[in-house]
Amino acid sequence: MKHSPGPWTNDGGGRIRDAKGRKVASTKFGDGASSMKISIEEARANEELIAAAPSLLKELKRFLRQADRLGTCLGDANLPDAARAAIKSAGVRR
Repeated sequence: MKHSPGPWTNDGGGRIRDAKGRKVASTKFGDGASSMKISIEEARANEELIAAAPSLLKELKRFLRQADRLGTCLGDANLPDAARAAIKSAGVRR
């Protein structure tokens, strides 16, 4: 399965939109839920993190390409494996 194309943007109203302007996610804060369990600031920070997901994935994949070329000279041999596990946990195929 492939995710909606990035970049994603936060429209400021709790809706995250893809490069085509389609809504790909929304937060309860932005959708007007009255029983928030988190602060408005935390909700907005979550919106920004969600919106950043495609660019984070792109850079993580770029890191892995470099790590594959460099081998274990990164100083932490487990780092590439952890990065691959993070990508897999997001349901993304390399």
